[in-house]
Amino acid sequence: MRRNQFYIGDAPRAHIRDFWKEQLLALQAPYGQERTVAEYETDIANLRDSLNDEFPNAISCRISHAQKSIGVFLKHLWCMELVHVPPQCPVDAKILAAAGAVYPATNWGFVDTLNEHRAKVAILEAAKNQAAPHLSLAEWELEAFN
Repeated sequence: MRRNQFYIGDAPRAHIRDFWKEQLLALQAPYGQERTVAEYETDIANLRDSLNDEFPNAISCRISHAQKSIGVFLKHLWCMELVHVPPQCPVDAKILAAAGAVYPATNWGFVDTLNEHRAKVAILEAAKNQAAPHLSLAEWELEAFN
């Protein structure tokens, strides 16, 4: 088996997955109401910190990993009408490219700080404001991604 920096071994995999799932499920209730970008960013940082604290020798969770998992989770819940419109959307290379960004601006997987995350979101906001200023970022991403 080929191993890379993201290989975590078989033993802790289920525990990591279950812990991550619990952390995401705990976010469903708060997002039943409108949340601010600041609250969303706090949730991203908290998820990253929780995963790194719980599994210091198994994984290295970044802001980009936490935001993508929270963003996709909330997007699915929102599409099922179980939560309010998320304050942001999942950020990745595909949506950054759809917003007109080119490499290296589309590189999102190694985002380590909220300021770096905000720079990626600013690219999306600019594209959204040009194409559909009446939509929220989450609504624009849903249309642009499909």
